[in-house]
Amino acid sequence: MSRQINQPSNQIKLTNVSLVRLKKGKKRFEIACYKNKVLEWRSGIETDLDNVLQIPSVFLNVSKGQTAPKEDLEKAFGKKMTTDDIILEILKKGEQQVGEKERAAQLERINNEVISIVASKLVDPRTKRVYTSGMIEKALDMLSSQAHSTEGKDKSKDSGAAAAAAGAAAG
Repeated sequence: MSRQINQPSNQIKLTNVSLVRLKKGKKRFEIACYKNKVLEWRSGIETDLDNVLQIPSVFLNVSKGQTAPKEDLEKAFGKKMTTDDIILEILKKGEQQVGEKERAAQLERINNEVISIVASKLVDPRTKRVYTSGMIEKALDMLSSQAHSTEGKDKSKDSGAAAAAAGAAAG
């Protein structure tokens, strides 16, 4: 006779989850959503709330599975608001948890965007040629390292360092 292990059947594994948190009153409320769907919902691409939410409930702590008591929701959001209205408010005004890789990719994308904008607008006054994105990236790296080394010093010296770094990258 073989024994079967009984596992909890109501436990949901949270994979591909993004938490959206909103602090209202003295409590923090969370909802579990799909990562990409939150951004699509906020930009207006996705309109169906069921496709955005993993679990259609409001939580005090998603990872522990602590749902928010009705009294807490009424105290924070008012008695007239339904759970769906509360979820919509959390989705609109809440702060989305972003993973480390996503944050790094977003920073890289913004950095490249800034470099391309600067490269399109700057011209070397001596040669009348456009600065390359590589030169600008090098100058920005020099500026950031100089800014970190002279953090406590006078700000007027930093502006002189910026001009020197731009000239060094051009030369």
